[in-house]
Amino acid sequence: MREALKDYPVPSKVELQHLWSRYDFNGNGMLSLAEIDKLVSEEYPEYDNKQALLRAYKFADVDGSGFITKREFPTLVRSIAYFKGLADEFAELDASHDRRVDFSEFRAGAPRMGLDLSDSEARVIFRKMDADGGGLVLFEEFCAFMGRLK
Repeated sequence: MREALKDYPVPSKVELQHLWSRYDFNGNGMLSLAEIDKLVSEEYPEYDNKQALLRAYKFADVDGSGFITKREFPTLVRSIAYFKGLADEFAELDASHDRRVDFSEFRAGAPRMGLDLSDSEARVIFRKMDADGGGLVLFEEFCAFMGRLK
């Protein structure tokens, strides 16, 4: 998945420093999810998708501290755009708008994702995506699968 992030630009070091200084309110050298949510809604409203933001936050938190450090910040910024793109693709598949995709939704939406699949090919891919075997693909599973492809 980290390889896929290379397609998403990072703001310049000066811009990153400005953002960091502005949103590290208490100067503790870490950003909480609430601080990052505020940053995205104010600076990048076009990427304001809570599901994608949470996924990007978890992905960028390499040290597992529950906070984003200054070192992790460039990865976070890049990840927000990446996961927003995946959230948009997932929403295209989720015809019922229930935040999960069943096989019929995947099959119907695959061509919109540029996938020309036979029914059997679609079933194989869907089963691989459905990590827990529950018959439904959740956003987390979709991201994990797409990260392996890209």
